[in-house]
Amino acid sequence: MELSIEVVEERKNPLLRRREIKCKASYMGATPSHSEVKNKIVAMLNLDPKLVVVDYIRPEYGKQVAHIYVEVYDDEEAMSIEPKHKLMRERKEGEGGGEEGKESGEGEGSEGKVEEKDEKGEVEKGVAKKVKIKRR
Repeated sequence: MELSIEVVEERKNPLLRRREIKCKASYMGATPSHSEVKNKIVAMLNLDPKLVVVDYIRPEYGKQVAHIYVEVYDDEEAMSIEPKHKLMRERKEGEGGGEEGKESGEGEGSEGKVEEKDEKGEVEKGVAKKVKIKRR
């Protein structure tokens, strides 16, 4: 994927011990993932990847352009203010798994695996479907 990133604004936030960088990215194809953007910015600005957090990637409607907001911390202790879900997202994408770690039947689907015992004590495996009941 061809990805070019241009730094639009960079400011120092001494209270939170970080630099806040706003970028504009142009790309071909799908919107780049957080890990692709992080790797490109780390290489471009010569940063430590452990201290970089991509806050958001907001693509423009109908264009191959996205606005990106990145936070670069001074040290790992300063990163303690960062919400845990952002740090987990960075870690998961770095490992290469977006859907990794999800068990079947969790989250988006309406089906789940079910094991039931019949009268003989044997286990029957099947798929249970959730049914919505209308209330009056």
